[in-house]
Amino acid sequence: MSTKQEKPHLKILSKHKHFYDFYMATGEIVNFSHEIQNEVLEAYKVEHPHYHYQRTCPVCVAEFLVTVYRWYNESNS
Repeated sequence: MSTKQEKPHLKILSKHKHFYDFYMATGEIVNFSHEIQNEVLEAYKVEHPHYHYQRTCPVCVAEFLVTVYRWYNESNS
C-alpha cells in the first residue's frame, strides 16, 4: 500500500489552517503575523502565481485568508 505524500506548499497551508478555522468560527483574525501571511502567500502562489492582496487593509487580509482556504478545502476534498 502506498501513502500519498502531501506537497510541501499544502503542508504549509495545513499548518496554518487554524487561523482560517478561528476566523470562520469567530469573525476575528488573531496573531496572523506578516511572517505567517508571507508563508501562506508563498504557498498559495505555487498554484496561483499572480495572486496579490493589500496587506494594510484588514478586510483584504480577511478576504485573502478566505480565498486561500476555500481553494485549499476544495482541492483537498
